[in-house]
Amino acid sequence: MDKRVQRTRGAIRTALLSLLEEKPLEALTTTELCQRAGINRNTFYTHYQSLEAVASELGNELLASLETALREGDREGDVVRAACQHVASNQ
Repeated sequence: MDKRVQRTRGAIRTALLSLLEEKPLEALTTTELCQRAGINRNTFYTHYQSLEAVASELGNELLASLETALREGDREGDVVRAACQHVASNQ
């Protein structure tokens, strides 16, 4: 993936996470997110179809990383510790 694309998508994702600390996803607008990310709406829609698509991508990545952590914990014989460490590091 192109560095500019990575940077833009990262800004969108960071902006969404920041806004979610203030209010629920249903109360957010694309305009708010774009302002927070420092991009225009056309740029947003070049990368995502909706705010829900960004949230879904973040959720899927979090679940995949948790699954990986649990598998590693299972190999080490301590799934609970692995799960707790993962949650603590991904607050």
